[in-house]
Amino acid sequence: MNKLNLLTTRLIQDPFKCLHLPCPPIVGERIQQYADLINRTIMNALQFQKKLLSMQENMMNFALMLTANRDDAQDLMQDTTLKVLDNQTKFVDNVNFKGWVLTIMRNIFINNYHRWVRTQTVVDQSVDLYNLDVVNESPSNSPD
Repeated sequence: MNKLNLLTTRLIQDPFKCLHLPCPPIVGERIQQYADLINRTIMNALQFQKKLLSMQENMMNFALMLTANRDDAQDLMQDTTLKVLDNQTKFVDNVNFKGWVLTIMRNIFINNYHRWVRTQTVVDQSVDLYNLDVVNESPSNSPD
């Protein structure tokens, strides 16, 4: 039993004995509510992580479909896993978990692609774009 569960158990059994105070009933009920909340939060975090681990195969298949490269797919999967864990509190219970995770993966892939395109774009700064001589090849667009 980890320290948090042990502390929660002690607080539930006799909350004010740990603090060496007389126990008013209202405060004891409030501590019980907090202990229940802590236990639910711990269980939800564990369930969330188990759901995420059970989706690793689906995530890898989707990442391979997006990247067509095993190494890039593994990097994408790792980035997605970290982002999902960081945003765990934003997940709403009655939402499709698989869809939520794969949407995060798709968005990370798109952002990475845009970043890659920006790094590959070369702008020739030696050309004066303001005074550029553009030859009009189409006579229909000329004012004459």
